[in-house]
Amino acid sequence: MARRVTFEDLNKISSKNKFVSTSPLNAFRVVYIDSAGEVALASPNTLTSYQKVIGVLIEDSDGQVPAIVQLNGRVDTGSSSFVAGDPLFFDASGQLTSTEPTEVGGAQYIQQIGYAVSDSEIFIQLHTPLKFV
Repeated sequence: MARRVTFEDLNKISSKNKFVSTSPLNAFRVVYIDSAGEVALASPNTLTSYQKVIGVLIEDSDGQVPAIVQLNGRVDTGSSSFVAGDPLFFDASGQLTSTEPTEVGGAQYIQQIGYAVSDSEIFIQLHTPLKFV
């Protein structure tokens, strides 16, 4: 059963967990816990998700069933869009990318999510977000 969580709860849970989401979300998007305690898409273009990113959604969520989020570790994305060793970030739609967000591009902060292990496998290891001044 999915439940709403606090940030203190995150220290007590394993690397893959179910979270409440009342909105449809696509797999392999970076997510955070919003003020209602639900999973939502993260974006570096707004400070809403700054310091709140928890991991990567690993299955599509229709908003009716719990959203499954990988907090850390290896994940096979099933696509071949990465280069082994590349650092991974996320864009304005929460999509994983090897392109570093920039202030000129509208980003208000930058956060490395992990790195590519192969063209289809990633390793999630959340880094400290850095806010543009």
